[in-house]
Amino acid sequence: MRTYLAQRLPAYLVPDRIVVLDALPLTPNGKVDRAAVARLARVDAAGADQDPPRGPVETELARIWSELLDLPAVGRQQSFFALGGSSLTATGLVEEIRRRFAVRLSLRELYASPTIAGLADLIDEEVVAELEEGTL
Repeated sequence: MRTYLAQRLPAYLVPDRIVVLDALPLTPNGKVDRAAVARLARVDAAGADQDPPRGPVETELARIWSELLDLPAVGRQQSFFALGGSSLTATGLVEEIRRRFAVRLSLRELYASPTIAGLADLIDEEVVAELEEGTL
């Protein structure tokens, strides 16, 4: 389905994930419950491709993502944005990482490395650089 859509739509219109449901969740008024659909898609995305975090930095990042995105677990190679992260939650994520790890991380770096594994590498590089400079 994604391949078909990619041939006919601009890349930004191709969905990251397609979820098949038996029935759409409805509100008491009989309308589609969009919030419930979004939650189902996030939970489905979180359950896919589970590669558990490795090491303390990745484990802490996974904990932060789970809290921010309200997900039970996330894999180390899953994209923050594919799991439901937005520019607003990205800002919160960067601030929380800065607070918990005492590192300089920018939104640009998050967009360039939107996985737990990628961010852990950036954090490790930052810590090593600070140790070499003597600022940590």
